[in-house]
Amino acid sequence: MADPASILAFVLAGLKAAKLAYAVLSSFKDGPENVKTAMADVESLLSTLEQLAVCRALEGQSGEALRAPMNACLHDIELFARELESLSPGTQSSRGARYWKKFRAAWEEKTLSKMSARVASHRASLNFCLNVIQR
Repeated sequence: MADPASILAFVLAGLKAAKLAYAVLSSFKDGPENVKTAMADVESLLSTLEQLAVCRALEGQSGEALRAPMNACLHDIELFARELESLSPGTQSSRGARYWKKFRAAWEEKTLSKMSARVASHRASLNFCLNVIQR
């Protein structure tokens, strides 16, 4: 049987990383479509993780079903958030232009699209588990 506290800790850590990734992506007000798509995928994941964080059913044995998908999600979203955070401009003036230039140089379009697809996949998997647990 899974320790409910450990499952909740994974969920909360995932929430923290997803919020960081969302904050970085949302700083691109006029970003290209792939940035908007990634931001929407992270926002959907945030919603699912917030639902999981308050789900009372995690306290029972049903929380075990989340262990593998939550571990995979946490690994990927933390990696994604760290990579995005490393591109952060800090407190530079005219940071938007430099930030975007640095972001584009570090992230190929395919890289962001692949990460976005992984986030969407994790959201779907966790949503499925959440629906099963709540029944």
